[in-house]
Amino acid sequence: MAVLPATSAFSPSTQSRSTPLLELQDVHVQFEVRTGLLRFRQVKAVRGVSLRLHRGETVAVVGESGSGKTTLGRVTIGQARPTSGRILFDGQDLARLKGRERKQFQRRAQAIFQDPFSSLDPYMTLYESLSEPLEIHNIDTPQTRQDRIYQALEDVRLTPVREMAAAYPHMISGGQRQRLGIARALIMQPEFLFADEPVSMVDASSRAEILYLLRELQEKHKVAILYITHDIATAVHSAQRIVVMYLGRVVEVGPARRVVENPLHPYAQALIAAVPEPDPTNRLAHRSTLEGEPPNPIDIPAGCAFHPRCPAVLAGTCSQQDVYLQEVEPDHWVACHLYD
Repeated sequence: MAVLPATSAFSPSTQSRSTPLLELQDVHVQFEVRTGLLRFRQVKAVRGVSLRLHRGETVAVVGESGSGKTTLGRVTIGQARPTSGRILFDGQDLARLKGRERKQFQRRAQAIFQDPFSSLDPYMTLYESLSEPLEIHNIDTPQTRQDRIYQALEDVRLTPVREMAAAYPHMISGGQRQRLGIARALIMQPEFLFADEPVSMVDASSRAEILYLLRELQEKHKVAILYITHDIATAVHSAQRIVVMYLGRVVEVGPARRVVENPLHPYAQALIAAVPEPDPTNRLAHRSTLEGEPPNPIDIPAGCAFHPRCPAVLAGTCSQQDVYLQEVEPDHWVACHLYD
């Protein structure tokens, strides 16, 4: 069984396909924090992540708070800079993009933010919120923008469109605000979307509807999506592949349904076991549970970072030897000493 370094690309099947729209190569992100009067330490938010995302594909990145998934997503749209490694968008290195090329990238890559309340200007109508990015990028004329804006509202089912266009954010519900966030991202006709937990702040009755809408619009616009979530149950219905992160590293990656039905890493098993099961007769007799909280990213444990919480830890191995992604079954990779 071949063992790959942590910086390798995940799936051989993706390597044989066309040039990826987005490619991360051994990306590290560190932040300096003050720990005393004259003392500073490094927070290792992302540690050696490599990832490929193809046109029209959805990849879900799952993990607990502090796993580095949102920082990873922010790197892909230029909101955070990697400490080392490369981010390629359609073959171009993001670090080298300047001026017109940078602005063109910003048009091709958009974001749907987690909080639909703070991501909208309360003093702008819905029409003005959708018109603003078109004005910034000088898309269409004021006369022709109206048709594009009304169509965007229609696409996300904010109807009747004329009434909705004149409304302000405080006049609509949280679910409707998130729909507006989706419309604002897609009105630029991007090729890539960074969706940062887009349903975590809306009520349960709206989540499935918004996820279905997002998938419908993805098929219509052929846009690639990096979907960030802590809820692995929604990931399996939204993505073709699932990437599981723990303390800044990828610990498992594979086809979405295979990862959920046959999780290999103990951390992935615990995430899936934590999903609520409404049918009491269908609950697992023995659930894999995690003890404690994730370690401080300033002081990451030696060896496998998950070993202090792992229910299947191997004494003398997991705490001392680093662990790397390896292909356990076709297109299904895991970083765990249980599979060495």
